[in-house]
Amino acid sequence: MAKEKKEKKGSRLLQNVDVNKSFMGLSVAKLKHLDVESKFTFTFMRLLIIMGIAAVAMFIIIGLEFVGVQQMHNRYLYEVEQAEEVQFHIESVSKNVLWAIAEPHHDDKVTFSNTAREMMAEADEHAANLATVFTDEADLAELDRLSAKIHEVGPVLLTMIAEGASEDDCYAYFEESLNPALTEYQALIEHIVEESIGEADSMYRTATTVTIILIVVAVIVAAIAIIFLIRAAIMLTTAIKQPVMEIVKAANQMATGDLNATIGYESDDELGDMATSMRNMSSTLYSIVEDLQDVLSRLGGGDLIHGSRNPDCYIGDFLPVAQEIRKFRASLANTMGEIKTSSDQVSQGAQNMAQGAQDLAEGSTDQSASVQQLTASVANVLEQTETLAEAAGNGNRMAGQVKEQAD
Repeated sequence: MAKEKKEKKGSRLLQNVDVNKSFMGLSVAKLKHLDVESKFTFTFMRLLIIMGIAAVAMFIIIGLEFVGVQQMHNRYLYEVEQAEEVQFHIESVSKNVLWAIAEPHHDDKVTFSNTAREMMAEADEHAANLATVFTDEADLAELDRLSAKIHEVGPVLLTMIAEGASEDDCYAYFEESLNPALTEYQALIEHIVEESIGEADSMYRTATTVTIILIVVAVIVAAIAIIFLIRAAIMLTTAIKQPVMEIVKAANQMATGDLNATIGYESDDELGDMATSMRNMSSTLYSIVEDLQDVLSRLGGGDLIHGSRNPDCYIGDFLPVAQEIRKFRASLANTMGEIKTSSDQVSQGAQNMAQGAQDLAEGSTDQSASVQQLTASVANVLEQTETLAEAAGNGNRMAGQVKEQAD
């Protein structure tokens, strides 16, 4: 019962799929012209090619996405790192300048002034690194302008400190000239950091969107592969099951005595060769049975001269059948010839008996006349005998009388 349900379910599935329609270069018509091994090879090679192309495409897309994300990460991380380094060193410049202004000892002033110069040089170096990855030309131009202004007023302030200018004058110059430039510079750096973080966030959302798209593409590719696999399995099953079912049906018909079984399947594979062999076998058996019916019918009608009208159909193991038919016909013809000879002899004997009976009848007529004559003669003899007996009786009486007289 479970097997029948499974076969019915499979039949409904086959009916719902148009197996004659080509799908990605695969169709039952295409498979019919391939041998069984090539059917499987062709189908699964197509599947491997499709899966391989899909896998390569997925690897390329994922690789590009990974590289893009990695580059994005490196770029924006590098931007933020360089911007923060610039910001740190600018703050250090500001602190060291203020410490140099407030420091009472000349040597310490010189130390803080040199540290401020070093911090500014490192800030310039990190700013140059930032310019290699940051793409906002307006911000970079503003950054260069502020850097130039700092380099313009900074050395003047450091010279004033080194020459021993008063703390108030140095601080006033710092507040009027250097500090506004440093403050704008830091504000611009903070803006660059925020902008980089914003771009990184935007790129992250883009990468997330691309990842989702890739997942959807992967699902679609997997769905196509599954559909192809299902259709390929159905087409492959149809290409093999259809001829097998036709051959089995024809074999069952022939097993029950129906030699008119038809097999319409034709192809260039082993199943097509099997179907052709079954058709030839059915045709050969039908021709042999038909010829045997014809021979027996003619034998029944008295035709002992002509044998098989289709001797070419007796091939292989059927050759002895043809030979036995010829032997049977020859033996039957010989027997019938002997029967004819015996019949002729019986007929001749019957004719002789008829002639003998006729002669006997004629002889019987002659014998009847002779019997009548004989009967008449016998009657005369009897009559004469009676006369003699009477005479003898008379003579006997006379003799008695004579004897008595003699006494």
